[in-house]
Amino acid sequence: MVELVERFVDFVEAVEHCRLGAYQIRDCGDGVEIRIRAGRFGYIGIYDDGKDPELKAVKNFCAAKGFIKIRGHIPDEMFFTAPMVD
Repeated sequence: MVELVERFVDFVEAVEHCRLGAYQIRDCGDGVEIRIRAGRFGYIGIYDDGKDPELKAVKNFCAAKGFIKIRGHIPDEMFFTAPMVD
């Protein structure tokens, strides 16, 4: 289970000592959604503008921590046979 943190600043504080993390950025029609997970904590942010200052801070945080960018997902049993699902 992932514990979702409401504010990004709280997420940063909660995962200060996590060494591993991953994030995904997706277009959501009229904006950008970013999902980050580190340890048992997660953050989901939706931004109207791809140039939002907080979104830039979120991306910089992920880069500085060395978090892995997730491109998409597929079920384990389909890894070698199915096309990728974004």
